[in-house]
Amino acid sequence: MNALRSLKHSVFVASLALVLSAGLQAGASDEPLPTATPPSPILASGLGLEIPEELSGSGTVYHLLPGRAVQATFRSTTPIETFTGETDSIIGYAVIARPDQIARTLGSEAEDSRGVLLGAEFALPVRSIRTGIEMRDRHMLSSQWLDEDNHPHIRYRLAFYADPSDATPENAPAGSRTIRGELVGDLTIRGVTRPLRIEGVTLAMLPESASTQRVAEGNLMALRCRYTLSLADFGITNAIVGRQVARSIEVDQVLYFSTVAPTAADQSADDASESSSPEPSEPSDDR
Repeated sequence: MNALRSLKHSVFVASLALVLSAGLQAGASDEPLPTATPPSPILASGLGLEIPEELSGSGTVYHLLPGRAVQATFRSTTPIETFTGETDSIIGYAVIARPDQIARTLGSEAEDSRGVLLGAEFALPVRSIRTGIEMRDRHMLSSQWLDEDNHPHIRYRLAFYADPSDATPENAPAGSRTIRGELVGDLTIRGVTRPLRIEGVTLAMLPESASTQRVAEGNLMALRCRYTLSLADFGITNAIVGRQVARSIEVDQVLYFSTVAPTAADQSADDASESSSPEPSEPSDDR
């Protein structure tokens, strides 16, 4: 990540630090059954997904912000080798309920209260994953692994956000809100769809301010979670699995959203700013 993009990321994380809570957990379940509904088409810009009409008018639409910061880190650990991969190119959307509906949901004792996150769908281009070794990255795209030729994206579609609870810190910025719950949905890798339930998922929402505008226009949101995936569940069972690549991959995600959709013009402006910004003459110890 270059110096300017690193600075933008730092501002974003600092703004969200008070509303992102800790204590993440992960889990899996056999529900719900995989859906037969086709995935949402990718927009012509390549920066988002088409939002289903029934969702677009049901709440506030948040758009993923690709290219701003690392969105997911993948860790493989075996006795022979440990390595990590990462991507900043996930696209998609999340639809959040109206504030009054969220308040009613959090105040309800019903076990199936789900009026917080009304819908979400994400697409990860497998070609965007980087592990630090180009040859390994190329192998990962082959038919033995992620099969990019036939399945260029990893897809996730939300079924519902279960067991939501208010986790907003007392000293959080005015108008912000943190909600902890469980993502329940379908994950599709190399054309194989499996149900996935992720516990301890944090949604942190932050209203637009002078500080957040330095990162992106609109109200911002971060979704943070950790979980583990079994490669065998998605048909990846070659001779390398269990030796140099772990049978189960640990995933750590922080997805950043805005109520203003990213555009090609935004990306061009970022690139132009980066190319014209001088690099520091001496390395900095600041983190």
